[in-house]
This record gives sequence, structure tokens and C-alpha cells, in this order.
Amino acid sequence: MTGQGIGKTLLATVISDAKIRECSVLMLLNHKERESYQREFYRKQGWIERETVANFIYPLNARSHSH
Repeated sequence: MTGQGIGKTLLATVISDAKIRECSVLMLLNHKERESYQREFYRKQGWIERETVANFIYPLNARSHSH
């Protein structure tokens, strides 16, 4: 369900808390297949996609191998 403002509220809360804690950067991971990525939700909220960084995993068991 979209349009409820829940995502915006959660992001605002995380950003506010990070500023209080004097963090210098926040990082967010999202699958490109997700609807939120497809409709550019995070980009519209001011988040910048890092095109120069690759995100890797090293599966240690059968369960962690699935996406």
C-alpha cells in the first residue's frame, strides 16, 4: 500500500535520530526489483544512489544463499 506517508515518516525519524547522534552519512540498501525502487521513492526523498559501489555477500549456508 502506498500513499499513507509511513515511509516518509520512517525516513524522517531515522534522519533526525542520525543527526542527533552526529552521524556523517546514512546508507540504505534496496533491491532494484522492489516497487519502491522502481518508482524512485528514495530518490524522491533526497537519497542519492551510489553508482560506484558494488554490494557483495558471501553465503555461508543454504538459507543465506537465497535473495
